[in-house]
Amino acid sequence: MYNKFNGTYDEDVINYHIKFIYESNLVEKVSYASGFIPIRIWDLTPLGHQYAANIRDNTIWNKLKGTISKFASISLPILIQKSSEIFLNTIS
Repeated sequence: MYNKFNGTYDEDVINYHIKFIYESNLVEKVSYASGFIPIRIWDLTPLGHQYAANIRDNTIWNKLKGTISKFASISLPILIQKSSEIFLNTIS
């Protein structure tokens, strides 16, 4: 898993974010090796699929990035909600 990110991201940062997306109910299950080393993410939850579908389109992703770029940080629930709003406004 880490070979793809070798030298780009610290393993602790990757582990933290995997734990965070699991605790945020975006993934169904994470398998771990000994200790806290994630070795497999099994699937996305319905919320995870919804969020991924919302931001898959580059137009929506770019609008989302433009909307949130003025903030130093933004919570994941707000990011998910805003992506849904932008998606719905785009299709209506």
